[in-house]
Amino acid sequence: MNRTENPLEILPAYFFQEFEAEIYEFTDIDTERIIGFIQIKEINKKLLFLFGGFKKEDNRKYDLYYNMLLKIVEIGIEKNIQVIEFGQTAEESKLKIGCKEKKKYLYIHHSNLFINKFIQTLAPLFSYKPYNIKHNVFKEKGSIKVENL
Repeated sequence: MNRTENPLEILPAYFFQEFEAEIYEFTDIDTERIIGFIQIKEINKKLLFLFGGFKKEDNRKYDLYYNMLLKIVEIGIEKNIQVIEFGQTAEESKLKIGCKEKKKYLYIHHSNLFINKFIQTLAPLFSYKPYNIKHNVFKEKGSIKVENL
């Protein structure tokens, strides 16, 4: 947590040990050192990505974050999952593997008219800004031909 640029919340180790979710560890093949983890949970044919962790230097060496995302997709396919919920961060990486963003809205209101007007004027400065680059992850249906040789 001390190394992240965007610290969110520190959870105690027992949360990961006792929470009913699946934890997948990523290890270096040569050293067998754990280099990262993901925690996921399936609820009603929906797969939820809860947490992931790794060192920044390991991410560069192993392309770890993308491999974690792809592992979640692989698990979803294996479990015949209908929806994978990847969360709200790292839009670019997730959109590059085929995720779709959900629109997010912000509603702010104050009973004092002056304060309310002030807040409404400032709200766009603090509102979520969507990622505007469109990635063509999947080809259009019928654009490729696959033959069994």
